[in-house]
Amino acid sequence: KEESRQLTQIQYIAWPDHGVPDDSSDFLDFVCLVRKKRAGREEPVVVHCSAGIGRTGVLITMETAMCLIECNQPVYPLDIVRTMRDQRAMMIQTPVSTILAILC
Repeated sequence: KEESRQLTQIQYIAWPDHGVPDDSSDFLDFVCLVRKKRAGREEPVVVHCSAGIGRTGVLITMETAMCLIECNQPVYPLDIVRTMRDQRAMMIQTPVSTILAILC
């Protein structure tokens, strides 16, 4: 039996390879848009960039932190990154991307 799936693709194009967005608030707005699209849905969200570890890691870190804040839980960004690296090695590659994930 063939199974069909509906996908919604959201693309953030203002993030240069091997850099970070010029406007971090613009990326934060993008993360909020992704969260809004995913709200109330049980289906998994697929997040991917070129290699699946740099920009993807920043987005997942920020989204995870937002979920923790909403649940009145403490947020430790470096712990989030460590946990992600247990599942995908090298998640968030550059120091500047790490800073963006932590400070945004």
